[in-house]
Amino acid sequence: MPCWSRTHAAGRRPPRRLRTEHRTVTPGATAPPDDMATSGARALTADAGVRAISREMRRSEPVFIVGVPRSGTTPLRRTLDRHPAFRARWPESRETRVFDEPERILQLREPGSRTAFHYMLHDPHEADALETHLRALRTGLLRRALRAGLVPGRGERARILRFRLERWHEVLRLYFFHSRRARGCRRILEKTPIHVLRLPEIFATFPRARVLICLRHPVDVYSSFRKRLERDRAAGVEPEKLRWLERDAETFATRYRKIAEIALERAGARDGRCRLVRYEALSAEPRRTLDGICRFVGEAWDEALVGGEAERDEHGSPRREGALALNRKRWEDFLPAAEARELEKLLAEPMARLGYERLTGAGLSS
Repeated sequence: MPCWSRTHAAGRRPPRRLRTEHRTVTPGATAPPDDMATSGARALTADAGVRAISREMRRSEPVFIVGVPRSGTTPLRRTLDRHPAFRARWPESRETRVFDEPERILQLREPGSRTAFHYMLHDPHEADALETHLRALRTGLLRRALRAGLVPGRGERARILRFRLERWHEVLRLYFFHSRRARGCRRILEKTPIHVLRLPEIFATFPRARVLICLRHPVDVYSSFRKRLERDRAAGVEPEKLRWLERDAETFATRYRKIAEIALERAGARDGRCRLVRYEALSAEPRRTLDGICRFVGEAWDEALVGGEAERDEHGSPRREGALALNRKRWEDFLPAAEARELEKLLAEPMARLGYERLTGAGLSS
């Protein structure tokens, strides 16, 4: 007969069990010290805080600038930074890449993650608060990561399922919540062109996000690559940091075609969460183009977008470039005509769908 039954048969009640926080203790046993109970309560509070932040950020409407690199993403970001809804304590244009590499958030102060910390304006208090909230998530991250590794397939659906199982959407919400506080802005504005390949992750994290997809004629983009490569080499930039600019025409065309397909598909979707922004329109008709962007993101027009004081950095010094300092140099200055013609041949189909005409002519020489 079990021990508790013999005790009951003898007329004595079984030992009363007391509940202390989340642990059950029998009288006579050693009770947990107060600091353990306090740490448990703190963990509960932190977890509740994480859930509350996640719910709040899920309902938010951040704006993300993505698209083809060298297609006006930085001038557009600098311009929109002037709007009161997005204006931060000081402008910061570095690309976070956090949707492409969310691990950067878990290693915020490591050298390889500096751009994510830069976006937070190097605010140590918000970085500490973010790390505190991340600790409340980490207990489940490894277990969920193992489960995510069991999800088969390489398609978008399997990718997003793994993304959710590993709780990266919650990590990203925490990051942008504390970034918004650090920047002192009412609404998040972030620019990373390569995030155009991570739109499913963006919308899994922020269902109400608005995305601006920047495009530009491929010949102008490729010549801009060459211009930047020439400038950075002259400045002594390390060779490994120049690899993204050293693509041949075929490699460039493959990436451009993929981004163009994504842009056309998303811009035609019924949900209306993406808008194409053409470099040419932003350059030729800035007021009209920016007014359309304001209406798309749900913000009123502000004259600061096309005027006002020069943009200043964190030290209060004016930047050399204005908000809409777009490159208007001719592609012929950096790209041989024969190479440009080959590029237009490779991209004839997406150019036609985007309404881009050929810039090269049969009479041009290389």
